[in-house]
Amino acid sequence: SNFLKNLILEYNPHHLAIENLYFAKNTTTAMRVAEIRGLIFGLALSHQMEIFEYDPVTIKLAVTGFGKADKAAVTKLTLSQLKLTKLQNKEQKIIDDAVDALAVGLTHAVSYRN
Repeated sequence: SNFLKNLILEYNPHHLAIENLYFAKNTTTAMRVAEIRGLIFGLALSHQMEIFEYDPVTIKLAVTGFGKADKAAVTKLTLSQLKLTKLQNKEQKIIDDAVDALAVGLTHAVSYRN
C-alpha cells in the first residue's frame, strides 16, 4: 500500500488502467485479487484518478489485432511495441504480470480519447 501510494505521489498519474477481474477456479486467489483491487481502487480514487477497466479480449485486440491471441503473441507484440524485444531472450525472463500490466497500459494508450 505504501509503495503504490508513493508511486502515485511521485508520478501524479491521472488515470488507472486495469484489467477486469476474472474469477478463476481458486476462490482463495480470487478473494485476494479482489482485496488488492479494492485497495488499488481506493488509492486511485483518493487521488482523484479516473479508472478504466479493460477485458482480456479488448487487451489482446489492442496489442495484437486479434482478440483470441495467445499469451506468447501478447508478450511478443507488447515487448515489440515498447521496443523491449531484447528482454525476450531466454537469459532474461520477464514476469508475466509485468507484461500483462504493460499490455493494459498499451490498451489504454490506444483506447483513451479526451
